[in-house]
Amino acid sequence: MKKLGEILVEKELITNEQLNRGLKKQAETGDKLGKLLIKMDIVSEEQLFTFLSKQYGVVMFNKQELTIPAEVQKLVKYDLVYNYGIIPFKVTDKGVHIGFSDFRVLNDIDEISFKIGKNVIPVLFPDSMYEKILSDIKEINYGEEDYYFQSFKKKVEAEFNKGAGFEAFLSAIISFEPNLTKVFFAEGSAPAIRKIGKFYKLNTDPMKKEDILSYIKSLTDEATRKTLLNKKTVRFYKTIAGKNFFINIVRQKSSYLIVLTITSSEIPKFNNLGFKDDVSRYILNPAKGFYFFIAPLGHGKATTMAAIVNHFNKSKTRNILFLEKQSMYEIASDKSIVTQLDLGMRTYNKENFFKIIYDLDPEIIFLMDIDNLEILDMALKFVESGRTVYACYEAGSISGALEKLFLLDNSENKYYVNKFASLLRLVVNFRLVPVETIERKSMVYEYMYNSFKLRKALMEGNFKYIDSQLRGTADYMPFEKSLAELYMKKLIDMDTAENYSLDFELFKNYAGIKES
Repeated sequence: MKKLGEILVEKELITNEQLNRGLKKQAETGDKLGKLLIKMDIVSEEQLFTFLSKQYGVVMFNKQELTIPAEVQKLVKYDLVYNYGIIPFKVTDKGVHIGFSDFRVLNDIDEISFKIGKNVIPVLFPDSMYEKILSDIKEINYGEEDYYFQSFKKKVEAEFNKGAGFEAFLSAIISFEPNLTKVFFAEGSAPAIRKIGKFYKLNTDPMKKEDILSYIKSLTDEATRKTLLNKKTVRFYKTIAGKNFFINIVRQKSSYLIVLTITSSEIPKFNNLGFKDDVSRYILNPAKGFYFFIAPLGHGKATTMAAIVNHFNKSKTRNILFLEKQSMYEIASDKSIVTQLDLGMRTYNKENFFKIIYDLDPEIIFLMDIDNLEILDMALKFVESGRTVYACYEAGSISGALEKLFLLDNSENKYYVNKFASLLRLVVNFRLVPVETIERKSMVYEYMYNSFKLRKALMEGNFKYIDSQLRGTADYMPFEKSLAELYMKKLIDMDTAENYSLDFELFKNYAGIKES
């Protein structure tokens, strides 16, 4: 059976080069190829879903409004909605019409029909509509009240076409999707949002250059715009429409990208993140040393760090320093003293930046990145003096992150790497995996305690040894074991397991899958 990418190339919707770009991104994130192609502006949502509806012979829902009566909701229990990711929305003489976005649901139609006791007619919903309705249904009294959906395009097209100002347009987006965490504006593309780990584009017209320039003008002063022209990027905080945002504006050749991140004081509890006692007892009761956390972009590094900070803040008396690249959370001091500093400060006042840190004299430091030797040197000095350092790195594997650190140290005898190797306590690599629920995100993680073998491999730069000899041993518990547990509970399928595994054969071994 041909895969989606091959079919799209064959039908000339995308090129081989575009497919390879999408597959490369899929290998990094584990996301579905179709969603990535939309996100990367290779195909539009309408193009992809119109093609898929024809390819699979299903009807696509193409209206801008939808009402789901309570009587229809009662016909399909909420646990079926939750477990299968379906949206019952209409009953006719032919049966119950259900919306879906994941084509794997088509394999379960007979089973769903049997459980409902009625014939089922599957209808393809565009991702933006599907994600919105599923997240909304969770918030209503399911089965007790009618639900009304209106697409973003329908909701704001009148104001948008009249050239509404930036704040009015952003307010409309927040009103449409109150639980968003990020908003993206890019020339030639519809505005996009991220919420609960999901990314989707709003169903509205692409942004024009004059729209983006107008928004930049309303967000910045003259001095900031000069900085943007010279350095091609600016970052700052601003309160808009009653919410606090961390704003990034990036100049890309002749176009601009605006990314707004909502900063929040609502930090998830550490115990709700998904770490089990096997590793959480070491994370929350640290000895002096380095605790290294690794994850790909967008898989919760900032949230994990904030949750650990806040756990100490609520339960222990500590002097904590949180060094961030951009602040997603506001942490008010409770039992601890918590100081949040932007790592970007050092780019314009390096001497004062490090002086502030040493004057604060923190007991515990949280680092969102170690991107230069000065930061690494500072962290090592604090660990050597009896402190604890938690550090994040953006990478897909433990060996990959440690290799980045190794290459960062350009001293002849790898002075900093040798120190780091001796002071490292624990390495945790984690990521968020889509599972068969409404949220469809679950944390899987692997961890590795420091050992003589790991220290030796790190000092010698022998990173292949870490993957080939240490993964799966008592020193290195791989997340293929967690993936196997999800697979055996039928929360993920084989394709998802393969996408997220670093060693697929190891996954099959843990899952008890034998080749036929």
